[in-house]
Amino acid sequence: MITTTVLFALSVPFFLWNYRKTPDPRFHLGCLRNRNVALSLTILLVFNMVSTGLFQVEFLGKDPEMTADIFGPRTAIGAATLLGGFALADYLCREDRLMLCFMGGIAFSLIAKSGFILYDSHTAAFQAIWPVAVGGVGFGLMAGLLATTAYRTVDEHHAAHVATAFILATYLGASLGAGVLEEIMVLFDTLLLSQSVSEHFPEHRRLQE
Repeated sequence: MITTTVLFALSVPFFLWNYRKTPDPRFHLGCLRNRNVALSLTILLVFNMVSTGLFQVEFLGKDPEMTADIFGPRTAIGAATLLGGFALADYLCREDRLMLCFMGGIAFSLIAKSGFILYDSHTAAFQAIWPVAVGGVGFGLMAGLLATTAYRTVDEHHAAHVATAFILATYLGASLGAGVLEEIMVLFDTLLLSQSVSEHFPEHRRLQE
C-alpha cells in the first residue's frame, strides 16, 4: 500500500507536467469536467475497490480450496452472467429506467457478498459458484449503467478519452481496494495476536499496563 501510494504521488505530477507540454495529448482531461463522467468514474472507482477477488475471498470469506472442476465452471459462469448484466443494463437504460438499474446493481452485489461470507475451506461447488454468478450480474448492471450515463453527454471527440478513464478507474479501484484490504487484514491480525498474547501470558499484559 505504501509503495502504491508513493508511486501514485510521483506519477501524478509527472503526468500533469507532461500533459501541459503536449499540444494534443492522447488523454484529454477535459472529459473529466463533465459532471456525469466525473460522477460515473467516482462510483466505478469505489465499486471496484470493494469488488476485487481478494476482498471477496479473504475479507468476506475464507479462501476456498477449489479444484479445477469447480474453478472452471465458476469462472465461465461468472463471465456469462457479467455479459448478461451488461445486456440487461443496456435494455434498462434504453427504457430510461436508470434508478432501477442502479438499485439492481447494488442489490445483486450485496447478495453476492453475503454469499462470500459462507466460504470456508470445504466449500461445495454450488456455494462456490452462485456468489460469483450473482456478482457478475451486479457488476454488469453497474458498469453498463455508468458507461451509458457517461457516454450520453460527451461528444465523439471525447469518447475515447472517457473509455481510457474508465479502464484506469477499473484497475486503480481494484489496486487501491487490494492495498487498503491488506492494511486492514494486517491491523486485524496484529490486534488478534496482541489479544491472544495478553490472554495466554498475563505477565505480558501487566507489563503493558
